[in-house]
Amino acid sequence: MLYSILPAPPSKEFRRLQPVIFISGSASINKLPACAIKKIDSIMSGNLIILVGDAKGADLEVQKYLSKKRYDRVIVYFTGTESKNNVGGWETKKITGGANAKGRDLYALKESAMADDADYGLMLWDGVSIETLNAIKEMKNRNKGFSVVLDRTLIDEATSDIIINTLMNR
Repeated sequence: MLYSILPAPPSKEFRRLQPVIFISGSASINKLPACAIKKIDSIMSGNLIILVGDAKGADLEVQKYLSKKRYDRVIVYFTGTESKNNVGGWETKKITGGANAKGRDLYALKESAMADDADYGLMLWDGVSIETLNAIKEMKNRNKGFSVVLDRTLIDEATSDIIINTLMNR
């Protein structure tokens, strides 16, 4: 008989003591770049809490990778009646908006909630997605650290700031 030895999901009290990482990305990303996998592996080796969305693209690819690695310290944020994707059957957090919130507005609320709840961010960006750029802005506006994977390159926070400032001023 095989037994799985996985750490128990973190309790809500324990979460306050551990760094929380927000991983977000563009819907067009359908394969995790090697540098993103290396960063995610580092996050997992620290046994940190990972917040991820339920969208197709980068969110789904991150979920698949975390599930493949049998990583249990994950919370999936979603809007609507239920999560569109929750590959690992992890804990979920429903984000609701006002009566008129829908589409991009609801997505922005989800990104904002994840940025509020996180200490650090990892954004997998295709260089085009407005939603991922907004997630980066959410972290920057809160003075929280973040890294950006642009195409297949991990960009440090200082370089990210230059790129983001340029794009924000368009």
